[in-house]
Amino acid sequence: HLIRVGDYVKDDSGIKILEMTDAISLNYKRVKEKASLMSLKGLIYSFEQKRLEQYERNIITSFDLATLVSQVDYDYLYPEKPANVIVCGNGVDATSLPFISRKIDINKTITLIFIGNLYSLQNMDGVRWFCKEVLPFLNEYGDFRFKVIGRITEKDKKWLENQSGVIVTGEVDSITHAAQDGHIGICPIRLGAGIQNKVLEYMALGLPCISSTVGFEGLGATGGKEIYVANTKEEYLQTINNFII
Repeated sequence: HLIRVGDYVKDDSGIKILEMTDAISLNYKRVKEKASLMSLKGLIYSFEQKRLEQYERNIITSFDLATLVSQVDYDYLYPEKPANVIVCGNGVDATSLPFISRKIDINKTITLIFIGNLYSLQNMDGVRWFCKEVLPFLNEYGDFRFKVIGRITEKDKKWLENQSGVIVTGEVDSITHAAQDGHIGICPIRLGAGIQNKVLEYMALGLPCISSTVGFEGLGATGGKEIYVANTKEEYLQTINNFII
């Protein structure tokens, strides 16, 4: 998210590279679409999104090279395809995330995994949505637990721990160890932009992944093959049911 410091170096005489990571204005656009336009949050994001999008489109003219991690973000900001902007995708260290074969036994507890920084608006929004809209209905199919792994505020931790079937680990020393009892990786992200590294981590760890369309963006994967895509309660329930029958 280094457009925040772009102004500090844009007039430097040397060769300048701006690593933008994501189209932050695309993230803001999605936030304002979920928020009420009459709410304070909706008004702030609506105002800031327009200003930020214009800034992101203009700042690259001061740099020799700019990079984004996702083709979706690139196409959103730069439909004219400027030569000094390229897509350079993310990756994870597979040596620290060993592949583990996962087997689901319908007669035992099935653990769904979420990995992410819960200080992040998009991560907490997605987890809350999943806990409210999907998790309560899963007991029709078996005994499910939803393990949430990552940094989290005490307030959000207490809220999650009050939800039936949710386990909150907080920040951990080893994602591999924390997720070793998992069966399916969940990425219910509704906001955000760029690439969701959690999906790459799920794949590296051998966790079959169910992701929203937003979480699926920019990965170059095939839906229904490398990653399963679900956006509604019904789609999540059907996809999870397909894993266990």
